[in-house]
Amino acid sequence: MKVLATVVLAASLTGCVGSQKGDDYFWFRSEGADMPVWVRGQRDSSVFVVFLQGGPGNPTQMVDAMFPEMTADLDQHYGMVYYDQRASGISVGNASPETLSLEQYAEDLDVLVDILHSRYEIEHLFLWGVSWGGTLGNHYLSDPQRQAKIAGWIEMDGGDNMPLAYEISRPKIMDFATAQIAAGTREGYWRKALDYYEENEDKLPPPPQNLTHYNYVFDAGGYFYDPEDGFDSFLPYMFSGPFGVDYFSNQSYVDRHMDIDTINLHPELGAITVPALVIWGENDLVVPVEVGQLTYEALGTAEADKTLLILENTAHTVPNEAPAESLEAMHAFISGVVD
Repeated sequence: MKVLATVVLAASLTGCVGSQKGDDYFWFRSEGADMPVWVRGQRDSSVFVVFLQGGPGNPTQMVDAMFPEMTADLDQHYGMVYYDQRASGISVGNASPETLSLEQYAEDLDVLVDILHSRYEIEHLFLWGVSWGGTLGNHYLSDPQRQAKIAGWIEMDGGDNMPLAYEISRPKIMDFATAQIAAGTREGYWRKALDYYEENEDKLPPPPQNLTHYNYVFDAGGYFYDPEDGFDSFLPYMFSGPFGVDYFSNQSYVDRHMDIDTINLHPELGAITVPALVIWGENDLVVPVEVGQLTYEALGTAEADKTLLILENTAHTVPNEAPAESLEAMHAFISGVVD
């Protein structure tokens, strides 16, 4: 049973860096977890967008450091909703390991959606999911009752079929490693990478050994097309206030107890019929673009109501690497649904 509980808090209590006068803050409770919500932008708008963070375990309140151009622009157009999922950021409570499941995260989101609809005069509520947020959004929407509350769905590089993602990314990273060895670049490191993938030919090992794969993904340019770029203001933002400690403690907790690498949502995507915008980085090695293409095809949304945008020279973080293109697509999509 879902438990609805909200507590309005001052900005000083949430510790939101970048908070503005007029922003709305509250907490909601669901199955042992108390999760903070930050509502900002055009709160008198009839169009709201709920951001679903990556991870799982990433703190949403660092979103301005990760996607500054996008968040600043979106604030000018819509009511924007950011929340820390269970065991993420500054969420608190008693989120036991048994509650760290995709279905429970979807139930949490449903509690929040109901609160938003009761708290604001929303005519069109959109979900925007990045990486794990894409996984969460798709699973949430696969339930018809939950889907009925949502006007449109925006997904960026979601983890919709992680076994397939590994199957596709593994040989690509091995080819990259072989090229690095031939060029005399970090030969020992990349030989270990080849050994790792030889030992894990069929599937990723369970957490935390799977994190080794994602380290190789990063160094092969699979998170950022240019790994030297990254998040420009990530570290200064992270270590202002309590977020650094919360990030590491909560992220490690999630990493120990959630195995997302076995998730395959493609069979259930046919139940999703809301308008959808799917954006993918062409060079993503976390969830390769082939997975995104299959996600688009699997959606039950009518062809006229769904769009697939593949962005060149980007990897797994398209909001950071291609903010202008992403914003243009999002605005056109939302306008098309609202109008």
